[in-house]
Amino acid sequence: MVLPGKLRVYSDCAGLASELVALTLCGLAERATLVGWSEIDEEKQLLHKLVCERLGFNAQAPLTRDVSLRDHAQAEASDLYVSGFPCPSFSSLGKGQGDKVKKGMLLFDGLRYICHHQPMICIFENVKGLLFPQHRELTETLKSVLQKLGYLLYCKVLNTKDYGVPQSRPRVFVVAIKKKSIRMKFRWPVALKLSKKSLRHFIETTKLGDELADLSHYENKYGRNAIWEKPYVLDIGASKKFQSAHVGVAPCLTRSRLYQDASGFYIPKLRRRLNVGEAAKLQGWPRKLTKLLVRGTSGKIVGGALGDGMSINVLAKVILAALECVGFIDMGSGSRMDPWRGGSPEELASAADRHRKLLEKEKKMERAKAAAEKKAAGEAGESPSPETKDGKADSSTTNGNAGSTKSTNDAAKALPKKSKAAPQPTPPDEDNRDYYAEVSEDVRRILKHLGSKFGEQPALEIADKDRCGEGGVQEPYSKAMCERALGNQGSYVAAGNLLWANYSSSATPGIPLSRRSVVEMADFRWPVDKEPEFVKILLEFVAPDVSSAPETPQGLQLLSPEGYLHAILHAAARQLPKHKERWAVVLRSVPICLTKEPSDLWIHAWNNRNAISQDYESLGRSAWQTAVEIKKLKGRYDTDAKKVLTAAEFTLKLKNAGLKKASSQDDLSTNLVNNAIHIAEKLSGEEVLGPIRDLEQRFGKASFFNSMVKLHALATRVKPSRRDFVFQGLRDLIVRGLLDNDEMTKTALLGDKNSAGLISLLELKAECLTHWQCVALARAKIDERDRKLIAEALASHQSYNDKMLGEDVAWQGPMAVSSVEALKFLEELVFHKKFDHQLKQLARGHKIMDEVMENEVIKEAWDKVVALRENELTEQEVKEKASEAQEPEGEETSIAKMRKAPTSYTENSHQYWLAVANASVRRLLSFVVLPTTQRSMELAVGQSALKDVVVEAGSKSCLIWMDLDLLGEGVGPGSQPGLRRQKQFDVAVWKPLLHGCLLARGAQPKSEEHEATVQVIQP
Repeated sequence: MVLPGKLRVYSDCAGLASELVALTLCGLAERATLVGWSEIDEEKQLLHKLVCERLGFNAQAPLTRDVSLRDHAQAEASDLYVSGFPCPSFSSLGKGQGDKVKKGMLLFDGLRYICHHQPMICIFENVKGLLFPQHRELTETLKSVLQKLGYLLYCKVLNTKDYGVPQSRPRVFVVAIKKKSIRMKFRWPVALKLSKKSLRHFIETTKLGDELADLSHYENKYGRNAIWEKPYVLDIGASKKFQSAHVGVAPCLTRSRLYQDASGFYIPKLRRRLNVGEAAKLQGWPRKLTKLLVRGTSGKIVGGALGDGMSINVLAKVILAALECVGFIDMGSGSRMDPWRGGSPEELASAADRHRKLLEKEKKMERAKAAAEKKAAGEAGESPSPETKDGKADSSTTNGNAGSTKSTNDAAKALPKKSKAAPQPTPPDEDNRDYYAEVSEDVRRILKHLGSKFGEQPALEIADKDRCGEGGVQEPYSKAMCERALGNQGSYVAAGNLLWANYSSSATPGIPLSRRSVVEMADFRWPVDKEPEFVKILLEFVAPDVSSAPETPQGLQLLSPEGYLHAILHAAARQLPKHKERWAVVLRSVPICLTKEPSDLWIHAWNNRNAISQDYESLGRSAWQTAVEIKKLKGRYDTDAKKVLTAAEFTLKLKNAGLKKASSQDDLSTNLVNNAIHIAEKLSGEEVLGPIRDLEQRFGKASFFNSMVKLHALATRVKPSRRDFVFQGLRDLIVRGLLDNDEMTKTALLGDKNSAGLISLLELKAECLTHWQCVALARAKIDERDRKLIAEALASHQSYNDKMLGEDVAWQGPMAVSSVEALKFLEELVFHKKFDHQLKQLARGHKIMDEVMENEVIKEAWDKVVALRENELTEQEVKEKASEAQEPEGEETSIAKMRKAPTSYTENSHQYWLAVANASVRRLLSFVVLPTTQRSMELAVGQSALKDVVVEAGSKSCLIWMDLDLLGEGVGPGSQPGLRRQKQFDVAVWKPLLHGCLLARGAQPKSEEHEATVQVIQP
C-alpha cells in the first residue's frame, strides 16, 4: 500500500537544499512540499531559495535563521526531517570540541523539534568523527531520546564512492523511523562497484591547463610518472599527514578548499585545478542546476556550500530506503526511482521479478474483465439485424430470416440504439464554471421577462423576407419535415427557438472561454440603444432523435461557436424588458441547421468556428486557447490509441479526421502542433495566465500574447522559476507605457547577436532582486526592520503596484533615509528602465551576480546608498556615546536605562542586546537590585504596576514583582496552560527563597488605570 498525500519536509542547517534535489532526481518533487527550514549563513540562504524556485518548491517556506532561537512548538510539523548539523566540532581535522561549542549543540535543537512534532522519518548526517569515543555521551543521548520517542534507529558510515560517484567522502548517516509507521524492514542501500575509469565522466577531460603545481611529496610517495599520468585528483592544500591519492577517485571535497577563487584540488594529468562544475558533479549535482546557482551568486559561494553539503547520490538512496520502509513508495520501487541504480544481482533480480509478477497480474485482471463484458453483451443479444449506413435493414438479410425478424426487433427495442442521433447530455464544464454561471444568469433574466415556459414554445414563421428573413429561413421547425430531410440529405434548415439549445455546454469542452468576446459580439450586433435585429448566422446543432423527440426539441448540442449563441443571450438579457415583444420574435426566429451527429463532434465544431471567425474575429480562438484545445484533443487521441502519439502522428490524425486549419490564420502543421503542446504544458497558474488575459482584455486579438510563436518562445526560453516574474513584468511594462504592445516581436523577446532580449533582461532583474534582498542589503547593514518592509513592497509586481504606485506611502515613514534610497535603487534597477542598457549587456554575456554588482554604473549608484548607511551608523554611534557621557549617575538613571526599548539603540550593539535581555526578563519579572534608601525603594514601587503598596524597607532590601499569569504557563516551549489553577501560590514556599524581600502577587495591568490589584505579603 502506498501512503496518500504529500510528504512534508523540514530541514535544519539546510544549506543547498540537498534533500529537495534528491527528491526531485528520484521523481518525487510533486509528492513533496517544503514546510520549513533553518540556515544561518546568508549566502546559503540565497542558494537555498534559488534551488527551491528552480525545482518548484515553496521558496517562501518559513525560515529560521538561528535554530537555537527557534520556537519549536510554533514550527511547522513534518513527515521527513533532515539535519546536516555542522561538522567542524566532530571532524578529525578540527579541535574535537563536540557539543562543548554552540555549533556542536545544534543537534539538540533538532531533537527538541523532533520532540514536539515527531516526524515519520528523521535523517542526520555528519562526519564519521561523530562516532569517536570522545563524543560517545552525545551519541548515547541522541539514541536514548529517539528510542524513548518511539523510533527505531539505524546508523552506518556510507562513502560516496561506493554509490556511483567517484569521491571518497565517508559520512555517518543516522536514520530514525517511527515504529508505528514501519511497513517493511529498513535496508541500507547496496554498494556499487565503481570502475577506475568512471572519473572521466565527472571531469572535463578536454579542458587542459598550463599550471604545474609542486607535487614533490606525492611524487615521492606514489611515483612521479604515476602522479602525472594516471587519473588523480589531489588535495594540494592538505598537510603531509592527510595527503592521500587514489586512482580514479577524488578526495573528500571540503569548504576550505572550494571556497576560493581557485580551488585547492589539482588534476595533474590535465595541469589545472578542479572547477566548480566538476565539484558539483562529484557531489551528485545536476549540471544545469549548478550553472543556475553560479549565475545567481558566484563560483566561490557555490563551491563553499558544496564542500559543506551532502552527497546527493547517497542521500537519495537513504531517503528512498526510508520511504520504502514506511510505505510512501511501492515496495521494490526504490531501486527503479534511484538515478544511481545498482545493487547485487540477487536484489536486482528480486525487484525485477516482483515488477514482472505485478504486470502479469494486472494483464490477467484486464483479460478477465474484457471476457466478462463480452459474455454479458452476448447474453443481452446486442446484435440486432444488420443495418445499412442509412440505418435501414438490409433487404437480402431480412428476407432470408423472416421468421426471426420480429423477435430480433423486439430485442433491439429493449437495447440502446447504436445510432448517434440522440447524444447523451454533456456534463458541466468545470474549467469554465464562472463563464457558464454568467450565461445561466443571462438565461434566468430572459425567462423572468418572457416566461418560464418560453423555451418550450414553437418557432415562428418569418413572413417578411426583406425585413426579418435575413437568414434566408421562412418556415419554422417541423418534426415531420426534419425526419424526411435527415433521411434524404442528412441535414435540415429551419427557424427555431434559441432556447431549444443546450446553452451550458460545448462540443469542445475544457477550453478557457472569454466573456469579453461575448460582450464584444453583443455590442457589435445588438447595440443597447437600438432595436434588436434578427439573427443572421445559421447556427448548427446536432439533430434530435426525431422518432422520439417532442414537437419542440430541447437541449440541442451546438456545433457552431458557442460565443455567438451566448452573445445573443447576453444582448437580450441586458436589454429586456425594453423591446420585449421584438426579442420574443427574434429568439423564436433563429435560423438553425440540424445535422446528423458527425463522426467527430470536436473536429466538426472546430471547422465551423474557423469558417465563421473569418467574418467575426472575436468568435475565433486566441493563441492560448488554441494551444489548450490541441493539448486536450491530443489527450483524447492518445487514450483512443492507447499510446502517446508523436506530434507528427497526431497532426496526421487531425488531417484524416477532416480538420483543415488550426485557426482562420494558422495552417495545421506538425511544428504548430508541437509548439501548442509545449505552450499548454508549460504555461499554467494565475501568475502566468492572468497577464495573458489582462492584455487580451486591453488589446483583444491584437495582444502580443496572441501569437503561437511568441508564446512558444516564452514557454521554452524562460526558466520555470522566473516564469511568473517575466510574464507579470511584460504585462506591467506595457500597461505602464514603458513598452509598446505593437513592438513586442519575437526578436524583442529573444534578442539578437548585439543585445539580449526582454526574457533574459527580466530573468536577470529577478536574480538581482533576490540577490539584493538576501545578500546586498544585509551586507550594507540596512536595518532589518526596513529590509522586511522592502521585501514586502517588492515581493512581486502586484505588491510593487500596490505599495510603490499606490497613494498610501505612509509605510515608508519609519524607514531610515538610507533604506528609502535602497528601495528607490531597487525600484530603478528592477521595475524601471534606468539600468536596462547595462543589464542587457550583462545578460547577453551570461554574467554572474558578482559581475553585475561590479558594473561601473550600477556600482556607483549602489555605493551611494552604502555610503549613506555608513554615515547614519557613524552618527548613531557618536550620539550614543555623547548621550552616555551626559547622563548623570544615579539609581533613577540606571532604572530608566534598564527600561529602554531595544529599538532606541543601534542594532547589534552592546546596548541593543542588553536592552533585549532586560525586555525579555521583564516579561516575567520586574526587579530592582539592592535599593539603598527609602526613596529608592519608593521609586522602584512607583515605577512598577503595583497599587497601594506601603514601603517599609531596610537598607538592603529588594523588591520583586512576579507576573504569575505568565510564569510557567504562557511563555516558552515548556509552557503549561492552567498551571496556576493546578498549583496554588504558597507563601510558605516562597518566603525562604526570597528572604529579606518584599513580595507582591499580581498580574499584568488590567484596570482602567492600567494598574494591577496585588496582595502584598510581608516577609
